[in-house]
Amino acid sequence: MEKILYKLLALILFSLGTTPLLAQDLMDIYRLAVVEDAELRIAESEYLATRESLPIATSLRKPQIDFSANLIRNEAEATIRPDNTSNDIGYSISLTQTIYNAENRATIDAAGAFVAQARAELEVAQQDLILRVAERYFKILASQDVLEFARAEEIAIARQLEQAQKRFEVGLIAITDVLEAQARYDIVLAQTILAENQLDNAFQALEVIIGQTPSLNPARLSDRLVLNRPVPAQSEPWVEIALQNNQSLLAALAAEQAADYERQIKNKSRYPTLDFTASYFDADIENDNIILPDDDQQDLRLAILFNVPLYTGGRISAERAQAEAAYQSARSVALLQRRLTSQNTRIAYLGVISGISQVTALKQALKSSNTALEATEAGFDVGTRTSVDVLISLRATYAARRDYAGARYQYLINTLELKQASGLLSTSDLEDINFWLLDEPVVRDSANPVGTGNLPVEIELSRIESAPGKADESEVLVVNSENQQLTRLQRDLDNGLHWLESEEKSRATIQIMMLGFRNFNAGDYYNYLDSLESQNIDVSRFRIYQTSINDLEVFGVIYGEYENRREASEHINKLPEALKARSPMPRTIGGILNEINYR
Repeated sequence: MEKILYKLLALILFSLGTTPLLAQDLMDIYRLAVVEDAELRIAESEYLATRESLPIATSLRKPQIDFSANLIRNEAEATIRPDNTSNDIGYSISLTQTIYNAENRATIDAAGAFVAQARAELEVAQQDLILRVAERYFKILASQDVLEFARAEEIAIARQLEQAQKRFEVGLIAITDVLEAQARYDIVLAQTILAENQLDNAFQALEVIIGQTPSLNPARLSDRLVLNRPVPAQSEPWVEIALQNNQSLLAALAAEQAADYERQIKNKSRYPTLDFTASYFDADIENDNIILPDDDQQDLRLAILFNVPLYTGGRISAERAQAEAAYQSARSVALLQRRLTSQNTRIAYLGVISGISQVTALKQALKSSNTALEATEAGFDVGTRTSVDVLISLRATYAARRDYAGARYQYLINTLELKQASGLLSTSDLEDINFWLLDEPVVRDSANPVGTGNLPVEIELSRIESAPGKADESEVLVVNSENQQLTRLQRDLDNGLHWLESEEKSRATIQIMMLGFRNFNAGDYYNYLDSLESQNIDVSRFRIYQTSINDLEVFGVIYGEYENRREASEHINKLPEALKARSPMPRTIGGILNEINYR
């Protein structure tokens, strides 16, 4: 019984047994974000508003033409002379052209600098969106790995607690040992709840960017990811590139230039101005009183206006001092941004370099952990190791996998940060990362908004079974599907069982996944097989069978047939990437039949 329980728990932990769904990759999310991200919309609107300041400024150097017209009716009553009613109809047109105004040139230059600043800030927002999308996308994957590890640890501790209770019942240990095991279980249960909450928070953080509830399944990162060292291979060339292209620095330099022009405007406000004006006025006055004759007036005026501000009550002096202080502030901001750009570029470069070393080291640690797990499994098969030993080793393997995956995510983020610091970050960099994403989902279960990620719902059920007092008859799983799909499924189950019974027990196969009734849908399962077939994967080698752990029914999906477990283990490395992503494991035919017969 203990071996059968371990086998199912191990399969549960190593499978991606939720309903196969279409994965949503990084570029899918980015395309949504470009349309929906509020921060980018703000930056775009601010740029469009600032851009209009340039034509507003240049209008100061162009002629200003005004036209006006009037119609006046006047009714006058008098005691000495006759009453009179008059109609006054007229119009005027005027033109003003600045001949000399020292402020105008600086105003135009300042507007151009403000537009350049807004354009650079828009570039900052666009690059920031690329980085935010990548960070929050990989945060979901990393949170999923943390949850996966927490659930694996919970199962291991629950199994230890169960054994401690049994040993206490037969008098082998004291009650304090049971209480210690219970305390460890309660702690790890709290950690699992925290991990579930962090995963949900990661989804919500992405929702802020894309503007909708992310009912999505992020594609996983391929194991074939190539770790490229930065080119140039030294940090200083990257710093030089950043000082020329970093958009935050360019925005700060443009702001400094704009402040300088604003200072020039205030310094030139004491200069005289010279304007040319021309105006023409025409009016017709009609009177109904014969004593007052009608009148027709025309007036043409040409003038040169010269103006010198002699005294403004101290306003000009105060404005000049204010502009000087603003310029010094902008200059300091630009200097600080220059230093930060150099620092951030060096940090990002070293982050990429150290990230490569960290990924390499953790990859080796994962290999060592897998080797240790295989040795523990072998000891379990011959009776020298317990199921608790295997689960502890399995927990260590999951921790190594979590750390290895997290290091790879951080390496990719570091490469984007280096590109952003150097001002070279673009959508093509996101496309390069997207190339390494698999079409394999991290499922966010619609029935469970927290999500189960890489781990199937069976882990939750195994946890309930392992934890004392947590079993519940309401957890019995039921398959809901169309009759035609059920008929096909039943036929495949019969064929799978027949094949297993016809094979020699020493032969082996590869366990791809375990599927629980609660999340199983026959239609989705066959759609998944169709998607694999479209990738030229031979789906005729897939077989499905039914087994259980106590009252908890599950489906097992296996692939291929091999002479022995060793040959099956060696063939795992040759599997298509879509199958390798599900962490397959070798199994003997006899071991599977023992599980089925135990039902």
